[in-house]
Amino acid sequence: MDQILGQASHNPVAAGGALPSALDRRARPQSGFRKALRSTLHYLSYHFVLNHDGTQRAKAAGFMLEVPPTVFHPRYFISSETFAHFIDGLDLRGKVVADIGTGSGILALAAARAGADFVLALDINPNAADAAAQNAEANGYGPNVKGLCSNLMDAIPARPIFDVIFSSPPKHAGKTRDLADAGWHSGPENSNLRGLFRQARARLKPDGRMYLMISSDSDLDFFDREIADAGFKAKLALEKSIYIESFLLYELTPQDASAEGKAS
Repeated sequence: MDQILGQASHNPVAAGGALPSALDRRARPQSGFRKALRSTLHYLSYHFVLNHDGTQRAKAAGFMLEVPPTVFHPRYFISSETFAHFIDGLDLRGKVVADIGTGSGILALAAARAGADFVLALDINPNAADAAAQNAEANGYGPNVKGLCSNLMDAIPARPIFDVIFSSPPKHAGKTRDLADAGWHSGPENSNLRGLFRQARARLKPDGRMYLMISSDSDLDFFDREIADAGFKAKLALEKSIYIESFLLYELTPQDASAEGKAS
């Protein structure tokens, strides 16, 4: 852990070779009906789920989780469990992992369950960082998981540290009301997520992978540009459709990973 949080060293992201497109689809225009539906869902979610009172207990993906106020609730939003079950199928034995935007810590715990030696659970919300560490302890993964309050990966030195990075960021652009709303809205024009992929690329080992879950209603053009500009190539690893949208889980790898492997 001291090595991960030690003095930052200069290891800039490779500048060249960005693909003009990273994802396999483009953003789709939303009808007035879909915008109204999304607004209604956000209103209900914010007032009855996101902005909940008191710490709640929830069972999700096989974990018993404490979810304090302002922390994204994994029981009511199936994207969290979908991602956690995907992680169950990965072999993370011996890996060092980061979970960006950890919320209750469900993905960090899933990574530990999949064999990761160490998982750093990052969240801009201090309540979430604390919850992740406490939930890891309560579920028997305390030695493997550490919670850290951080805006994206600002608190981590820019050098290749992680074998795998997971992120399920807020999936909709829009002004963030408060900490509780930060699990839904990513700021005007996704401003809260700018730099996410460049930061991840700088901290990922050359043969590492990043897994990202977004929505078919996310600003796919924004994610496409940011992913390609950071030097990643993307492959769709999982798509789960529900009535109003699809959850899209992408595996991101450094564009020059194959070249680096041949060179070595």
